[in-house]
Amino acid sequence: MVSQCASALHVGQVLEIDFPTFRSRINIHSDRDLTVEIVAGDNMGFCDMVEYEAVEVRDGLVVLSWREHIGSTIVHVLDLISGKAHTAVTPVKGDFMRLTGRITMRPERCVSADRRRPGTAAIELFPGFASGRLGAGNYEIFFRIGGSGPPLLLLHGYPETHVCWHKIAPGLAARFTVVVADLPGYGESRGPEWEAAYAKRAMAEAFVGVMNQLGYPRFSIAGHDRGGRVAYRLALDCPDRVERLATLSILPTFAMWQRLKDNADAMRAFRWYFLAQPSPFPEDMIEAFAIPYLHATLSGWTADKSLAAFAPDALAAYETAFATRAVIAGSCADYRTGWTKDREDDEDDLAAGRVIACPTLALWGRREFPDVERFLAGWRPIAPHAEGHAMDCGHFLPEEEPDKTAEALSAFLVRDSHLAIS
Repeated sequence: MVSQCASALHVGQVLEIDFPTFRSRINIHSDRDLTVEIVAGDNMGFCDMVEYEAVEVRDGLVVLSWREHIGSTIVHVLDLISGKAHTAVTPVKGDFMRLTGRITMRPERCVSADRRRPGTAAIELFPGFASGRLGAGNYEIFFRIGGSGPPLLLLHGYPETHVCWHKIAPGLAARFTVVVADLPGYGESRGPEWEAAYAKRAMAEAFVGVMNQLGYPRFSIAGHDRGGRVAYRLALDCPDRVERLATLSILPTFAMWQRLKDNADAMRAFRWYFLAQPSPFPEDMIEAFAIPYLHATLSGWTADKSLAAFAPDALAAYETAFATRAVIAGSCADYRTGWTKDREDDEDDLAAGRVIACPTLALWGRREFPDVERFLAGWRPIAPHAEGHAMDCGHFLPEEEPDKTAEALSAFLVRDSHLAIS
C-alpha cells in the first residue's frame, strides 16, 4: 500500500485505544509501517506489524486503516482532539464489528525514523533466502530458508531475533540448507499467553514440528544464547532428530544457576534474576525505557562495550522487535521458565543419567567466560564428549567474530561426512 501520512500522526507516535473489552497500542514506525498490539484484555499478547494508510480528513480527524496478516481489515476513525476512536473490523470469518474507544497519546519511543518491518527490513541481510510462517502446536513461527545441502537450524538468543545470523547464514547456505527462525515470543514468532509455553522443552517440540513441515525430520542445530538452550533441550529430548549440536555463549541452565551462587557472577548476570521476577514488574520496567535498555544490554555484552558489532539494519530490526510489549513479555517468560521448568528438566536429566548423544560443539567468548576448563566442565554432566573453544570476543559470536564462528561451525558440521571432501 502507498500511505498518505497524516500530519496529526507522525513517525515515533504511540497511541493506545481503550475499547470495552481490550486495549490496543499502535506504534508508528515509518510513513508506511506500524505495529499494533493487544496489551490488555481479550486476545492480550496479539501483535502484528502491518503496512497502513492514514488520511487526515480535517485537523485532528484521521482515518487510519490496514489489513492484518491473518486477513482482517481494520479501519479507525480517530478524533485526536476529543480523544474518541470509532473502529470497524471486517474479519476473515465472523461478523462485522463496530467499536468505540478512548484514545490516549503515549510518550514517543526513541526509535530510528527509518524503521521498517522486521520481517521485511532484513531481506537485504539474507540474499537468496525465502521467508514464511508455520503453525507448530500453540506457536506461529517466523523463519527464513535458503541454500542447499544437509539441513541446519539456527536459533538466536536474547535480546535479538533471527537477524543475528545475517553475517554467517548466507555463507553457510553454500553447503547447507539453512533455516533461521525467531524463537516464540521474539521477533515475529508468537506463542500463547501462558508461561509454560516458553519452557525450552515446549519450544524444542515446536521446532521439531517446523522442521518436519519443511521436510527435514533429522537435522543439525546451532543455537546462540537462549536459542542454545532450546537446541540442547531438543538434543536431549529428541536424540533421533539431531545430527549435530552446536551451542554458542552458554552453559547449560543447571550449570548457570550453580555458577550464579557466586556473588560476582550473579552481579554480571543480574538479568537471570531480574527477568524472572513475577509479571508485570520486569515488563513494565523495561517497556518504559525499551530502546535504551536494549542498547545497554547489547553493548554491555560485547568485548568493546559498544554497538559497533551490530550492522545498522540488524540493530534497527532488534529495536523494532524490542519496542513491542509482546516481545518484552515473551522474553521475560523465557527467563522465568529458566528458573522453574527448564532448571527442573535439567535436574531430572542429571538424576536419570540422560546425556546428549550426538556430537556437540560449545563455542564462547573469552571475554565472557575466560576459564576454558571451568566452562567445559559445566557441560560434562549432560554432554560428556562435548568439545569446544573460546574466541577473543564477548557474548555475540555471530556478530563480533562472524568469520571465525562460521569457520568453526562449518568444520564441525561437515566432519566425517561426504561434505568434508567436497
